[in-house]
Amino acid sequence: MHFESIQIQGIRCLNNVILEATPQQNFLIGDNGAGKTSILEALYLLGRGHSFRSASNRRLIADDAQFALVRAGLIDQFNGRTHIAIQKRLDGLEIRIGQAKAPRISDLARLCPVLVLEPGHHRLLEDGPNLRRRYLDWSVFHVEQAYLADWQRFNRILKQRNALLRQGRHHQLSAWNQEFADSAERVDKHRRKIFDQLQIEIQRLLRCFFGEDHAMSLRYRRGWPDELLLSDQLVQQQSLDIARGFTQSGPHRAEIKVSAAGQSAKDSLSRGQQKLLITAMLLGQANHYHLNSGLSPILLVDDIASELSSRSRALALDLLRQYPGQSFLTGLDQGIADETSSNQTRMFHVKHGEVSAVL
Repeated sequence: MHFESIQIQGIRCLNNVILEATPQQNFLIGDNGAGKTSILEALYLLGRGHSFRSASNRRLIADDAQFALVRAGLIDQFNGRTHIAIQKRLDGLEIRIGQAKAPRISDLARLCPVLVLEPGHHRLLEDGPNLRRRYLDWSVFHVEQAYLADWQRFNRILKQRNALLRQGRHHQLSAWNQEFADSAERVDKHRRKIFDQLQIEIQRLLRCFFGEDHAMSLRYRRGWPDELLLSDQLVQQQSLDIARGFTQSGPHRAEIKVSAAGQSAKDSLSRGQQKLLITAMLLGQANHYHLNSGLSPILLVDDIASELSSRSRALALDLLRQYPGQSFLTGLDQGIADETSSNQTRMFHVKHGEVSAVL
Protein backbone atom coordinates (compact mmCIF):
# COMPACT_ATOMS: atom_id res chain seq x y z
CA MET A 1 0.00 0.00 0.00
CA HIS A 2 1.12 3.56 -0.49
CA PHE A 3 0.05 7.20 -0.43
CA GLU A 4 -0.37 9.27 -3.56
CA SER A 5 -1.57 12.84 -4.22
CA ILE A 6 -0.95 14.02 -0.66
CA GLN A 7 -2.38 17.40 0.33
CA ILE A 8 -1.42 19.15 3.59
CA GLN A 9 -3.03 22.33 4.91
CA GLY A 10 -2.55 24.29 8.12
CA ILE A 11 0.10 22.15 9.82
CA ARG A 12 2.80 24.30 11.42
CA CYS A 13 4.58 26.08 8.53
CA LEU A 14 2.85 24.04 5.82
CA ASN A 15 0.03 25.99 4.19
CA ASN A 16 -1.02 24.24 0.99
CA VAL A 17 1.47 21.50 0.18
CA ILE A 18 0.81 18.97 -2.58
CA LEU A 19 3.12 15.96 -2.74
CA GLU A 20 3.02 13.48 -5.62
CA ALA A 21 4.88 10.63 -3.95
CA THR A 22 6.39 7.52 -5.49
CA PRO A 23 5.27 4.11 -4.15
CA GLN A 24 8.87 3.41 -3.09
CA GLN A 25 11.35 5.82 -1.53
CA ASN A 26 10.71 9.56 -1.17
CA PHE A 27 13.49 11.80 0.12
CA LEU A 28 12.84 15.27 1.55
CA ILE A 29 15.90 17.52 1.67
CA GLY A 30 16.20 21.01 3.14
CA ASP A 31 17.57 23.11 5.97
CA ASN A 32 16.54 22.74 9.59
CA GLY A 33 13.18 24.38 10.17
CA ALA A 34 12.19 24.15 6.50
CA GLY A 35 9.20 21.88 7.19
CA LYS A 36 10.57 18.39 6.45
CA THR A 37 9.59 16.93 9.82
CA SER A 38 6.19 18.63 9.61
CA ILE A 39 5.50 16.67 6.40
CA LEU A 40 6.31 13.42 8.22
CA GLU A 41 4.11 14.60 11.07
CA ALA A 42 1.22 15.12 8.65
CA LEU A 43 1.63 11.63 7.18
CA TYR A 44 1.79 10.12 10.66
CA LEU A 45 -1.38 12.01 11.55
CA LEU A 46 -3.08 10.44 8.54
CA GLY A 47 -2.24 6.94 9.79
CA ARG A 48 -2.44 7.34 13.56
CA GLY A 49 -4.83 10.21 14.23
CA HIS A 50 -2.31 12.16 16.32
CA SER A 51 1.12 13.77 16.09
CA PHE A 52 4.38 12.12 17.15
CA ARG A 53 5.73 15.53 18.21
CA SER A 54 3.04 17.05 20.41
CA ALA A 55 -0.24 16.09 22.04
CA SER A 56 -1.46 19.67 21.67
CA ASN A 57 -3.63 20.49 18.66
CA ARG A 58 -2.78 24.15 19.20
CA ARG A 59 0.90 23.47 18.53
CA LEU A 60 0.09 21.33 15.50
CA ILE A 61 -2.28 23.77 13.82
CA ALA A 62 -0.67 26.77 12.10
CA ASP A 63 -1.13 30.10 13.92
CA ASP A 64 -3.22 31.59 11.10
CA ALA A 65 -5.34 28.45 10.49
CA GLN A 66 -8.58 27.22 12.05
CA PHE A 67 -7.76 23.56 11.44
CA ALA A 68 -5.12 21.17 10.12
CA LEU A 69 -6.09 18.97 7.17
CA VAL A 70 -4.33 16.05 5.50
CA ARG A 71 -5.77 14.21 2.50
CA ALA A 72 -4.38 11.47 0.30
CA GLY A 73 -5.23 8.62 -1.98
CA LEU A 74 -4.34 5.27 -0.43
CA ILE A 75 -3.49 2.62 -3.03
CA ASP A 76 -3.93 -0.97 -1.87
CA GLN A 77 -2.21 -4.16 -3.06
CA PHE A 78 -4.84 -4.64 -5.76
CA ASN A 79 -4.26 -1.09 -7.06
CA GLY A 80 -7.60 0.04 -5.64
CA ARG A 81 -7.78 3.65 -4.49
CA THR A 82 -9.39 4.92 -1.29
CA HIS A 83 -9.57 8.62 -0.43
CA ILE A 84 -8.72 9.25 3.21
CA ALA A 85 -8.64 12.50 5.15
CA ILE A 86 -8.23 13.76 8.69
CA GLN A 87 -9.06 17.23 9.95
CA LYS A 88 -7.80 18.40 13.34
CA ARG A 89 -9.48 21.30 15.12
CA LEU A 90 -8.83 22.72 18.55
CA ASP A 91 -11.96 20.96 19.82
CA GLY A 92 -11.61 17.60 18.08
CA LEU A 93 -11.12 15.79 14.81
CA GLU A 94 -12.98 14.37 11.83
CA ILE A 95 -11.90 11.33 9.85
CA ARG A 96 -13.17 10.41 6.39
CA ILE A 97 -12.62 7.13 4.59
CA GLY A 98 -14.02 7.41 1.11
CA GLN A 99 -17.14 9.55 1.35
CA ALA A 100 -18.09 8.38 4.84
CA LYS A 101 -17.12 9.69 8.25
CA ALA A 102 -15.16 7.15 10.29
CA PRO A 103 -16.21 7.06 13.95
CA ARG A 104 -12.97 5.61 15.31
CA ILE A 105 -9.25 6.29 14.86
CA SER A 106 -8.76 2.52 14.90
CA ASP A 107 -10.61 2.32 11.56
CA LEU A 108 -8.02 4.62 10.01
CA ALA A 109 -5.09 2.95 11.77
CA ARG A 110 -6.02 -0.52 10.54
CA LEU A 111 -6.44 0.71 6.97
CA CYS A 112 -3.24 2.75 6.91
CA PRO A 113 -0.36 1.31 9.00
CA VAL A 114 2.38 3.92 9.54
CA LEU A 115 5.66 3.63 11.46
CA VAL A 116 8.04 6.47 12.34
CA LEU A 117 11.69 6.67 13.35
CA GLU A 118 12.54 10.14 14.62
CA PRO A 119 15.04 11.71 17.06
CA GLY A 120 12.55 11.58 19.93
CA HIS A 121 12.52 7.81 19.71
CA HIS A 122 15.33 7.65 22.28
CA ARG A 123 12.44 7.94 24.74
CA LEU A 124 11.53 4.38 23.81
CA LEU A 125 14.56 3.34 25.89
CA GLU A 126 14.81 6.26 28.30
CA ASP A 127 11.21 6.72 29.46
CA GLY A 128 9.01 4.42 31.50
CA PRO A 129 7.32 1.24 30.20
CA ASN A 130 4.29 2.95 28.64
CA LEU A 131 6.00 3.71 25.31
CA ARG A 132 7.38 0.18 25.07
CA ARG A 133 3.90 -1.25 25.71
CA ARG A 134 2.55 0.98 22.95
CA TYR A 135 5.33 -0.20 20.64
CA LEU A 136 4.31 -3.84 21.22
CA ASP A 137 0.60 -3.10 21.07
CA TRP A 138 0.91 -1.58 17.58
CA SER A 139 2.04 -4.94 16.24
CA VAL A 140 -0.49 -6.91 18.27
CA PHE A 141 -3.32 -4.64 17.08
CA HIS A 142 -2.38 -5.04 13.41
CA VAL A 143 -1.75 -8.80 13.46
CA GLU A 144 -4.17 -10.20 16.07
CA GLN A 145 -7.65 -9.24 14.90
CA ALA A 146 -9.31 -10.05 18.25
CA TYR A 147 -6.86 -7.95 20.27
CA LEU A 148 -8.63 -4.60 20.14
CA ALA A 149 -11.88 -6.01 21.55
CA ASP A 150 -10.00 -8.00 24.22
CA TRP A 151 -7.96 -4.94 25.23
CA GLN A 152 -11.03 -2.70 25.40
CA ARG A 153 -12.86 -5.26 27.55
CA PHE A 154 -9.88 -5.51 29.92
CA ASN A 155 -9.72 -1.72 30.24
CA ARG A 156 -13.41 -1.52 31.13
CA ILE A 157 -12.96 -4.10 33.87
CA LEU A 158 -9.79 -2.40 35.13
CA LYS A 159 -11.62 0.93 35.43
CA GLN A 160 -14.45 -0.76 37.32
CA ARG A 161 -12.07 -2.47 39.74
CA ASN A 162 -10.15 0.75 40.36
CA ALA A 163 -13.43 2.57 40.99
CA LEU A 164 -14.33 -0.03 43.64
CA LEU A 165 -10.94 0.49 45.29
CA ARG A 166 -11.28 4.29 45.34
CA GLN A 167 -14.88 4.27 46.53
CA GLY A 168 -14.31 1.86 49.38
CA ARG A 169 -16.60 -0.87 47.99
CA HIS A 170 -14.04 -3.52 48.83
CA HIS A 171 -16.60 -6.25 49.50
CA GLN A 172 -17.33 -6.32 45.74
CA LEU A 173 -13.75 -6.97 44.66
CA SER A 174 -13.94 -10.75 44.81
CA ALA A 175 -16.81 -10.73 42.32
CA TRP A 176 -14.64 -8.84 39.80
CA ASN A 177 -11.28 -10.53 40.36
CA GLN A 178 -11.85 -13.62 38.22
CA GLU A 179 -13.32 -11.62 35.34
CA PHE A 180 -10.37 -9.23 35.59
CA ALA A 181 -7.90 -12.15 35.56
CA ASP A 182 -9.59 -13.87 32.61
CA SER A 183 -9.56 -10.74 30.45
CA ALA A 184 -5.96 -10.00 31.47
CA GLU A 185 -4.86 -13.49 30.45
CA ARG A 186 -6.32 -12.98 26.97
CA VAL A 187 -4.44 -9.70 26.53
CA ASP A 188 -1.21 -11.31 27.74
CA LYS A 189 -1.62 -14.29 25.40
CA HIS A 190 -1.87 -11.98 22.38
CA ARG A 191 1.12 -9.92 23.48
CA ARG A 192 3.38 -12.84 24.30
CA LYS A 193 2.72 -14.51 20.95
CA ILE A 194 3.56 -11.36 18.97
CA PHE A 195 6.55 -10.47 21.13
CA ASP A 196 8.11 -13.88 20.47
CA GLN A 197 7.61 -13.37 16.73
CA LEU A 198 9.04 -9.84 16.83
CA GLN A 199 12.12 -11.09 18.65
CA ILE A 200 13.14 -13.17 15.63
CA GLU A 201 13.11 -10.15 13.30
CA ILE A 202 14.73 -7.76 15.79
CA GLN A 203 17.56 -10.15 16.64
CA ARG A 204 18.28 -10.72 12.95
CA LEU A 205 18.68 -6.97 12.45
CA LEU A 206 20.76 -6.56 15.61
CA ARG A 207 23.19 -9.17 14.26
CA CYS A 208 23.38 -7.15 11.04
CA PHE A 209 24.18 -3.95 12.96
CA PHE A 210 26.34 -5.26 15.81
CA GLY A 211 27.61 -8.68 14.75
CA GLU A 212 26.78 -12.24 15.71
CA ASP A 213 28.09 -11.93 19.26
CA HIS A 214 26.11 -8.83 20.29
CA ALA A 215 24.84 -8.88 23.88
CA MET A 216 21.54 -7.03 23.46
CA SER A 217 18.29 -8.56 24.63
CA LEU A 218 14.60 -7.71 24.93
CA ARG A 219 12.51 -9.47 27.58
CA TYR A 220 8.76 -9.33 27.96
CA ARG A 221 7.31 -8.98 31.48
CA ARG A 222 3.56 -9.52 31.60
CA GLY A 223 2.73 -7.34 34.64
CA TRP A 224 2.51 -9.98 37.39
CA PRO A 225 4.87 -12.76 38.57
CA ASP A 226 5.32 -15.63 36.12
CA GLU A 227 4.95 -18.20 38.89
CA LEU A 228 1.51 -16.95 40.01
CA LEU A 229 -1.97 -16.97 38.57
CA LEU A 230 -3.22 -13.41 38.37
CA SER A 231 -6.30 -14.34 40.40
CA ASP A 232 -4.00 -15.47 43.24
CA GLN A 233 -1.86 -12.35 42.88
CA LEU A 234 -4.94 -10.13 43.23
CA VAL A 235 -5.90 -11.86 46.49
CA GLN A 236 -2.37 -11.56 47.88
CA GLN A 237 -2.03 -7.86 47.11
CA GLN A 238 -5.62 -6.79 47.84
CA SER A 239 -4.78 -4.93 51.04
CA LEU A 240 -2.06 -2.99 49.22
CA ASP A 241 -4.42 -2.23 46.31
CA ILE A 242 -6.95 -0.89 48.81
CA ALA A 243 -4.33 1.27 50.51
CA ARG A 244 -3.13 2.75 47.22
CA GLY A 245 -6.50 2.93 45.49
CA PHE A 246 -5.57 1.22 42.22
CA THR A 247 -4.77 -2.20 40.76
CA GLN A 248 -1.04 -2.85 40.77
CA SER A 249 -0.85 -6.06 38.74
CA GLY A 250 -2.07 -6.85 35.24
CA PRO A 251 -1.21 -6.20 31.59
CA HIS A 252 -1.49 -2.44 32.17
CA ARG A 253 1.78 -2.86 34.13
CA ALA A 254 3.54 -4.98 31.48
CA GLU A 255 7.06 -4.05 30.43
CA ILE A 256 9.70 -4.77 27.80
CA LYS A 257 13.13 -4.77 29.39
CA VAL A 258 15.86 -3.75 26.95
CA SER A 259 19.41 -4.51 28.02
CA ALA A 260 22.96 -4.80 26.73
CA ALA A 261 25.38 -7.17 28.45
CA GLY A 262 23.01 -7.41 31.39
CA GLN A 263 22.75 -3.64 31.92
CA SER A 264 19.98 -1.25 30.98
CA ALA A 265 20.40 -0.22 27.35
CA LYS A 266 19.69 3.43 28.14
CA ASP A 267 22.66 3.52 30.55
CA SER A 268 25.18 1.29 28.76
CA LEU A 269 24.82 2.21 25.08
CA SER A 270 25.99 5.35 23.28
CA ARG A 271 23.44 7.51 21.51
CA GLY A 272 24.48 6.07 18.17
CA GLN A 273 24.16 2.50 19.45
CA GLN A 274 20.76 3.33 20.91
CA LYS A 275 19.64 4.66 17.54
CA LEU A 276 20.72 1.46 15.79
CA LEU A 277 18.90 -0.62 18.41
CA ILE A 278 15.71 1.41 17.95
CA THR A 279 16.11 1.19 14.16
CA ALA A 280 16.27 -2.60 14.52
CA MET A 281 13.11 -2.54 16.64
CA LEU A 282 11.27 -0.40 14.07
CA LEU A 283 12.39 -2.30 10.97
CA GLY A 284 11.79 -5.58 12.80
CA GLN A 285 8.25 -4.42 13.46
CA ALA A 286 7.78 -3.50 9.79
CA ASN A 287 9.18 -6.85 8.61
CA HIS A 288 6.93 -8.72 11.06
CA TYR A 289 3.88 -6.91 9.71
CA HIS A 290 4.93 -7.80 6.16
CA LEU A 291 5.38 -11.49 7.02
CA ASN A 292 1.89 -11.65 8.52
CA SER A 293 -0.02 -9.56 5.97
CA GLY A 294 2.02 -9.54 2.78
CA LEU A 295 2.02 -5.73 3.00
CA SER A 296 4.58 -3.22 4.23
CA PRO A 297 3.75 -0.32 6.55
CA ILE A 298 4.42 3.19 5.30
CA LEU A 299 7.76 4.10 6.85
CA LEU A 300 8.69 7.63 8.01
CA VAL A 301 12.34 8.28 8.91
CA ASP A 302 13.46 11.69 10.17
CA ASP A 303 17.16 12.59 9.95
CA ILE A 304 18.53 9.05 9.71
CA ALA A 305 22.14 10.28 9.48
CA SER A 306 22.26 12.04 12.86
CA GLU A 307 24.22 10.41 15.71
CA LEU A 308 25.51 7.58 13.50
CA SER A 309 29.10 6.83 12.51
CA SER A 310 29.83 6.52 8.79
CA ARG A 311 29.77 2.70 9.02
CA SER A 312 26.52 2.60 11.00
CA ARG A 313 24.93 5.12 8.68
CA ALA A 314 25.88 3.02 5.66
CA LEU A 315 24.33 -0.10 7.24
CA ALA A 316 21.10 1.71 8.12
CA LEU A 317 20.80 3.38 4.71
CA ASP A 318 21.40 0.08 2.94
CA LEU A 319 18.52 -1.54 4.83
CA LEU A 320 16.27 1.41 4.06
CA ARG A 321 17.23 1.19 0.39
CA GLN A 322 15.99 -2.41 0.38
CA TYR A 323 12.71 -1.63 2.14
CA PRO A 324 9.92 -3.11 -0.02
CA GLY A 325 7.22 -0.58 0.90
CA GLN A 326 6.77 3.16 0.63
CA SER A 327 9.10 5.30 2.71
CA PHE A 328 9.62 9.01 3.39
CA LEU A 329 13.08 10.07 4.61
CA THR A 330 14.53 13.45 5.48
CA GLY A 331 18.04 14.87 5.30
CA LEU A 332 19.86 18.16 5.25
CA ASP A 333 21.42 17.80 1.82
CA GLN A 334 21.34 15.72 -1.32
CA GLY A 335 24.57 13.96 -0.36
CA ILE A 336 22.72 11.91 2.26
CA ALA A 337 19.90 11.28 -0.17
CA ASP A 338 22.34 10.00 -2.79
CA GLU A 339 23.69 7.42 -0.31
CA THR A 340 20.32 5.71 0.00
CA SER A 341 18.68 6.51 -3.33
CA SER A 342 17.93 4.13 -6.16
CA ASN A 343 16.24 4.54 -9.53
CA GLN A 344 12.94 4.27 -7.62
CA THR A 345 13.70 7.29 -5.38
CA ARG A 346 11.91 10.62 -5.80
CA MET A 347 13.52 13.67 -4.21
CA PHE A 348 11.81 16.81 -2.99
CA HIS A 349 13.29 20.09 -1.81
CA VAL A 350 11.59 21.71 1.17
CA LYS A 351 12.10 25.42 1.88
CA HIS A 352 10.02 27.73 4.10
CA GLY A 353 7.13 25.26 4.12
CA GLU A 354 7.01 24.88 0.33
CA VAL A 355 7.86 21.67 -1.53
CA SER A 356 9.21 21.21 -5.04
CA ALA A 357 10.31 18.06 -6.85
CA VAL A 358 14.03 17.75 -7.59
CA LEU A 359 14.35 16.85 -11.28
